[in-house]
Amino acid sequence: MEVDPIIFTNNKTGELTAFYHLGKNLISADQQIHNGVTATILDEGLCLCGFAQLPSKRGVTANLSIDFHNQAPPESTVVLRAKVLQAKGRKVVIDGTLSTMDFGTGKSVEIASAKCVLVEPRWFKYLRWLPL
Repeated sequence: MEVDPIIFTNNKTGELTAFYHLGKNLISADQQIHNGVTATILDEGLCLCGFAQLPSKRGVTANLSIDFHNQAPPESTVVLRAKVLQAKGRKVVIDGTLSTMDFGTGKSVEIASAKCVLVEPRWFKYLRWLPL
Protein backbone atom coordinates (compact mmCIF):
# COMPACT_ATOMS: atom_id res chain seq x y z
CA MET A 1 0.00 0.00 0.00
CA GLU A 2 1.21 3.47 -0.80
CA VAL A 3 -0.77 4.93 2.11
CA ASP A 4 -2.79 3.47 4.95
CA PRO A 5 -6.39 2.62 4.04
CA ILE A 6 -9.29 4.76 5.18
CA ILE A 7 -11.90 2.54 6.84
CA PHE A 8 -15.44 3.35 7.98
CA THR A 9 -17.44 0.78 9.96
CA ASN A 10 -20.97 0.70 11.28
CA ASN A 11 -21.21 -2.10 13.82
CA LYS A 12 -24.98 -1.64 14.28
CA THR A 13 -25.78 -2.30 10.61
CA GLY A 14 -22.79 -4.60 10.06
CA GLU A 15 -21.36 -2.56 7.19
CA LEU A 16 -17.85 -1.53 6.22
CA THR A 17 -16.53 0.82 3.54
CA ALA A 18 -12.77 1.05 3.02
CA PHE A 19 -10.61 2.96 0.55
CA TYR A 20 -7.18 1.74 -0.59
CA HIS A 21 -4.59 3.23 -2.93
CA LEU A 22 -2.75 0.51 -4.85
CA GLY A 23 0.70 1.62 -5.93
CA LYS A 24 3.00 0.49 -8.71
CA ASN A 25 5.03 -1.78 -6.39
CA LEU A 26 2.12 -4.25 -6.13
CA ILE A 27 2.06 -5.32 -9.79
CA SER A 28 2.42 -8.81 -11.22
CA ALA A 29 4.15 -9.91 -14.44
CA ASP A 30 1.25 -8.59 -16.54
CA GLN A 31 1.68 -5.06 -15.10
CA GLN A 32 -1.62 -5.20 -13.18
CA ILE A 33 -2.18 -5.39 -9.43
CA HIS A 34 -1.52 -8.98 -8.32
CA ASN A 35 -4.66 -10.94 -7.41
CA GLY A 36 -2.99 -11.93 -4.13
CA VAL A 37 -3.24 -8.29 -3.06
CA THR A 38 -6.93 -8.29 -3.97
CA ALA A 39 -7.49 -11.52 -2.00
CA THR A 40 -5.69 -10.13 1.05
CA ILE A 41 -7.73 -6.92 1.02
CA LEU A 42 -10.97 -8.91 0.77
CA ASP A 43 -10.01 -11.35 3.54
CA GLU A 44 -8.88 -8.66 5.96
CA GLY A 45 -11.75 -6.29 5.16
CA LEU A 46 -14.54 -8.84 5.36
CA CYS A 47 -13.18 -10.22 8.64
CA LEU A 48 -12.93 -6.72 10.11
CA CYS A 49 -16.55 -6.16 9.13
CA GLY A 50 -17.68 -9.32 10.94
CA PHE A 51 -15.54 -9.23 14.10
CA ALA A 52 -17.99 -6.99 15.99
CA GLN A 53 -20.73 -9.63 15.62
CA LEU A 54 -18.74 -12.38 17.39
CA PRO A 55 -19.02 -12.95 21.17
CA SER A 56 -15.32 -12.27 21.84
CA LYS A 57 -14.98 -9.80 18.90
CA ARG A 58 -12.22 -12.08 17.48
CA GLY A 59 -12.32 -14.85 14.92
CA VAL A 60 -10.70 -16.66 12.03
CA THR A 61 -11.60 -17.16 8.38
CA ALA A 62 -13.30 -20.55 7.98
CA ASN A 63 -14.05 -20.09 4.28
CA LEU A 64 -13.33 -17.37 1.72
CA SER A 65 -14.84 -17.60 -1.77
CA ILE A 66 -13.58 -15.00 -4.24
CA ASP A 67 -14.79 -14.38 -7.79
CA PHE A 68 -12.22 -12.34 -9.71
CA HIS A 69 -13.87 -10.23 -12.43
CA ASN A 70 -11.06 -7.85 -13.47
CA GLN A 71 -7.58 -6.92 -12.34
CA ALA A 72 -6.99 -3.55 -10.72
CA PRO A 73 -4.70 -1.20 -12.60
CA PRO A 74 -1.61 0.12 -10.79
CA GLU A 75 -1.83 3.56 -9.18
CA SER A 76 -5.58 3.13 -8.64
CA THR A 77 -7.85 3.83 -5.71
CA VAL A 78 -10.29 1.05 -4.88
CA VAL A 79 -13.24 0.81 -2.53
CA LEU A 80 -14.27 -2.24 -0.52
CA ARG A 81 -17.92 -2.45 0.47
CA ALA A 82 -18.83 -5.23 2.90
CA LYS A 83 -21.99 -6.21 4.76
CA VAL A 84 -22.81 -8.88 7.32
CA LEU A 85 -25.42 -11.21 5.84
CA GLN A 86 -25.89 -13.50 8.84
CA ALA A 87 -24.64 -13.56 12.42
CA LYS A 88 -25.51 -16.49 14.64
CA GLY A 89 -23.52 -17.43 17.74
CA ARG A 90 -19.87 -17.99 16.85
CA LYS A 91 -20.42 -17.79 13.07
CA VAL A 92 -20.75 -14.74 10.81
CA VAL A 93 -21.26 -14.64 7.04
CA ILE A 94 -20.06 -11.50 5.25
CA ASP A 95 -20.43 -10.45 1.60
CA GLY A 96 -18.34 -7.81 -0.14
CA THR A 97 -17.15 -6.28 -3.39
CA LEU A 98 -13.95 -4.51 -4.37
CA SER A 99 -14.18 -2.00 -7.20
CA THR A 100 -12.27 0.93 -8.62
CA MET A 101 -13.28 4.49 -7.77
CA ASP A 102 -14.96 6.32 -10.62
CA PHE A 103 -14.20 9.89 -9.43
CA GLY A 104 -17.31 11.22 -11.16
CA THR A 105 -16.75 9.48 -14.51
CA GLY A 106 -19.37 6.80 -13.91
CA LYS A 107 -16.88 4.12 -14.98
CA SER A 108 -16.33 2.11 -11.83
CA VAL A 109 -15.01 -1.40 -12.54
CA GLU A 110 -15.77 -4.31 -10.21
CA ILE A 111 -12.51 -6.11 -9.48
CA ALA A 112 -13.79 -8.97 -7.33
CA SER A 113 -16.65 -10.11 -5.14
CA ALA A 114 -16.34 -12.38 -2.13
CA LYS A 115 -18.19 -14.21 0.60
CA CYS A 116 -16.47 -14.95 3.90
CA VAL A 117 -17.46 -17.30 6.70
CA LEU A 118 -15.92 -16.07 9.93
CA VAL A 119 -15.94 -18.23 13.06
CA GLU A 120 -14.84 -17.89 16.63
CA PRO A 121 -13.11 -21.10 17.80
CA ARG A 122 -14.42 -22.43 21.12
CA TRP A 123 -11.09 -21.92 22.86
CA PHE A 124 -11.09 -18.17 22.02
CA LYS A 125 -13.22 -17.62 25.13
CA TYR A 126 -10.10 -18.33 27.18
CA LEU A 127 -8.22 -15.48 25.48
CA ARG A 128 -10.44 -12.70 26.86
CA TRP A 129 -7.80 -11.80 29.42
CA LEU A 130 -5.11 -11.49 26.74
CA PRO A 131 -4.97 -8.07 25.03
CA LEU A 132 -4.68 -8.66 21.26
